[in-house]
Amino acid sequence: MAKKQAKAEPVHEAAKPKIKEDPGVVFTKFLTSCTEQQRKTIFAVDATLKLIQTDKKKLRRELQPLRVGMELSKVREIIVGRSGKANPQQESGRIWGDYRDSHLKAAGYTKSSADTYVGMIEEARKILPDDTLIAALIDFTNEKGAVVMTGGSKEKPFGKFTDYLKSDAVQMHIKDGQVDLDDLSADELIVHVFDPTNVETPDTPENTTVAVNTAVRRIWNEVKKKLPKATAENPIDEAVAIKLSHEKLRYVIEALLTACEMEPISLKPLLPQTFNDDDLISLSDLVTKANEKLQKAAEEKRASQRESPEPETEPEIRHGKYTIHKNRKAQHFPQTPWEIWEDGKKKPTVRCQDKLQAETEVSRLLNNEAVEKAAEKLIPEHPATDVTGMQDAAIRKQRESQSGTTKQYDAG
Repeated sequence: MAKKQAKAEPVHEAAKPKIKEDPGVVFTKFLTSCTEQQRKTIFAVDATLKLIQTDKKKLRRELQPLRVGMELSKVREIIVGRSGKANPQQESGRIWGDYRDSHLKAAGYTKSSADTYVGMIEEARKILPDDTLIAALIDFTNEKGAVVMTGGSKEKPFGKFTDYLKSDAVQMHIKDGQVDLDDLSADELIVHVFDPTNVETPDTPENTTVAVNTAVRRIWNEVKKKLPKATAENPIDEAVAIKLSHEKLRYVIEALLTACEMEPISLKPLLPQTFNDDDLISLSDLVTKANEKLQKAAEEKRASQRESPEPETEPEIRHGKYTIHKNRKAQHFPQTPWEIWEDGKKKPTVRCQDKLQAETEVSRLLNNEAVEKAAEKLIPEHPATDVTGMQDAAIRKQRESQSGTTKQYDAG
């Protein structure tokens, strides 16, 4: 019976490293499968976006995010569809990313800005599905010829006009995903959008309040320079601060009156109702705030001192010319806080983990020194390498030989 031959184990080939294709290759492959009309659209978008970037000053109007997003969306719709998502894990998403790298990067657009512009126009179409009406809105100019709708974000693609476009007054004309203007023309709707009463107003203090608060802060900044240094124990004296502010305020008012060529007059508020007292800042408020800040800083310092008490100092240990002690700033050397210092040296000789290791190291150093001293005593007075000693020995030997010869001659 024939023995079964052992199956040869398959040889695993080394995994080939992934080679990232150059920008443009993936999209170029996709472009060859597009229709002639789709290719014309893509090339037209490229030309438009490059023109906008090369002449920003002249084509500032074309740089509006919604307008750029409308151009970019034409290409993305060809790649992923009108409502498709450019997922980088899918083939369509990689094609879109490759298009951005190879075409838009040269035109001055980054990946994030391109996605932002497309995201804005997608959100805008959820509010107004009609591209013609959106184009009319972003083309609208005021009596000076300036474009009225600028800026925006994904949350508010139409800027400060977004809330009105979301309102029932506009949304009642949208039916089945389209704008039905049977009872209202597009021009009339656009005029209503830009009506000042329909524009969202920012939630900020009135200009008069801002002006007063700015003046008070500037006076306070000048007053602080003349005040003595304050601490939590010696806070800022409000009466002194106000007195100094009077001098500063008088100087400011006199300078203004001189500049306007006006005689000094009694200063009284003409329209007190234009100010919102709740939003106004007084000098007393600023003094109180500064003192509270000093008090808080002092309390935090005391709290930190309670939480982290000063570490107990270890006594110094003396061994001959070496001293062992713990580093005063052990946090700088948490692994080796113990140090060995040699007399006369400006830096520690050795750093150790603990006191026992430091004492062992000092014993080793002292023992090495003792061995070296003992070895020095065993060295001959005139070693072979000592030239002077060798010369002296040679002279002494010669004299002794001469002396012996003389004695022998006399005896004969």
